[in-house]
Amino acid sequence: MRRTVQTDAPKITPSKANMSATVPAAANSPAEAVAPPAASDQAPTRPEANSPAEAVAPPAASDRVPTRPEANSSADTGALPAVNGPPPKSCIEQMISVFEFDSTSPKYDNIEDLDDGRGFTAGRSGFATKDGDLLEVVEVYDRMRPNNVLSGLVPILKKLQGTASTQGLEALPAAWKVAAADPLFRQVQDQVNDKLYYTPAMKVADKLYLQSPLAKLALYDAIIQHGVGDDSDSLGGIIRAATQTAEGPPNQVGEGKWLMAFLTARREVLLNARNRESRLESVGRVNEQLRLLKEGNLQLSAPLTLNPYGTELTVNCRAPSSAVMHNR
Repeated sequence: MRRTVQTDAPKITPSKANMSATVPAAANSPAEAVAPPAASDQAPTRPEANSPAEAVAPPAASDRVPTRPEANSSADTGALPAVNGPPPKSCIEQMISVFEFDSTSPKYDNIEDLDDGRGFTAGRSGFATKDGDLLEVVEVYDRMRPNNVLSGLVPILKKLQGTASTQGLEALPAAWKVAAADPLFRQVQDQVNDKLYYTPAMKVADKLYLQSPLAKLALYDAIIQHGVGDDSDSLGGIIRAATQTAEGPPNQVGEGKWLMAFLTARREVLLNARNRESRLESVGRVNEQLRLLKEGNLQLSAPLTLNPYGTELTVNCRAPSSAVMHNR
């Protein structure tokens, strides 16, 4: 079961991805905002169906402040211990799967109505019928494999986009599970996930000068669950709250201090979500990231275990010195 949280701001549909957003940048002032990216780079967010969509992009090179935390400082002040190289992206994906499904393997065939106002939630990243990302997965798959088991549902998915209704989608759960047996469909889910969530999260990390794998994991996990936006429940709002609490962006106050503020702010968002059951489940994923930060494991060094929901799982994060985390 995907660990979701019902906040006041559901993800935006990809069709609204051409609207702008602001997120505090790693600049001289915590309040500085960033210019919106091109439409092709934007990620979904989670505002109400009729609210503006927000997206994030790196600032122009001239706007960057090329200051970074000292490499030998402690975890409390932005520690980045010396390592041979960051863990591979597969390690980060395993951790996301643990947070989403309490398993190190993504659940491509998972689909259910969580009664969280988003219609059906499905696949490896919790694509939803209301948000439009599920529709994007189905449309991409239909282009690559025409007349598949999901093709006939495209019209009703378009009609219900932006609503919590599942009326007319009675055949979707069974059809989704059949499609998930196709390696091409699983590949499509990976591609849409990278386009809407992973790549935008890494761009935000670049903009904030966040270097550690743990910080990049924290942004990636947050964007999957909260979406990109400027409201208090979305990634932009959480970044803004963290920068205010830390009294500066990470390149000024230290990565460890800023990340602690970010995870604490996200935890507060989850604790104040409307759905009590969902929020209590979701807090575990943030608690585990806070634990890793307090232990000084910003590099996600092996052996790495996670226990967000009561079952301890081991994640394989071993990587050669040449490994690169964000291979976009």
